[in-house]
Amino acid sequence: GEQMQSDWGELITRVEAGARKVFFNANTLGFSRRFFFWCAERNDAEHTYEGIVRAFEYFGGVSREVLVDNRKAAVISHRIGESVRLNERFVDLAGHYGFIPRACRPGRARTKGKDERMVGYIKHNFFVRYRHFKSLSHMNELAERWLAEEADRRVHGTVKEVVIERFAREAGHLLPLPAQR
Repeated sequence: GEQMQSDWGELITRVEAGARKVFFNANTLGFSRRFFFWCAERNDAEHTYEGIVRAFEYFGGVSREVLVDNRKAAVISHRIGESVRLNERFVDLAGHYGFIPRACRPGRARTKGKDERMVGYIKHNFFVRYRHFKSLSHMNELAERWLAEEADRRVHGTVKEVVIERFAREAGHLLPLPAQR
């Protein structure tokens, strides 16, 4: 329950009748390595915040901090030797949900390695298994089913435990969701 890492991935896949670029927001809990992802048309601020909120709802609670890269949706400026200037709307989201917003050090994306690996895992597993979607909502329906049936049930390579079983020990440490979304 200490940290959730949030990042974006993108790829071209078949939606409806043709190929199109799709973005997905991946959010990974640090202890259990349980993750949630949500597909969207854009990876802008609104969709970043929506992806984080949906992840909290999926996990049934809020991590104590959220670690993000230095995209403008969350970080206005972050130069080495200077303090981080966060996007006010991201700070508002953090205040409402009760988490501490954190940004990776510039040029050090590996700080967010858990989530970087999840982006690759999603691309090489979910988007290999499912190659054609009726719509974006159909894609998200399949994603939630795949998460529950496959991703949560796998033995994680690093921690050598079944993800959903390890999450059972983490869930009680998450902060409660606010009464209002």
